[in-house]
Amino acid sequence: MNWNFFQFFQDENGDFSCTRLMTFIIPANILFNQTYLTVTTGTWINLDPISAGIIFGVLGLKYVQKKVEVNGNGKPEKKEA
Repeated sequence: MNWNFFQFFQDENGDFSCTRLMTFIIPANILFNQTYLTVTTGTWINLDPISAGIIFGVLGLKYVQKKVEVNGNGKPEKKEA
């Protein structure tokens, strides 16, 4: 399997996607900080509701963006089964 980490950030047409990059960076940053605090303090630090909302919001926006994405002619893309 010839897979490159950066392929995750590319659209089907080969262009890099800023939305995919932000969808990766924001949750990874929040989860890294929570894990770091838990490890350094030695006690479990719960994910606060604001951070959880940000993670779900970013993932939700990516979902919505993918559903309403249009191709070059202005019509929604048709997904083949």
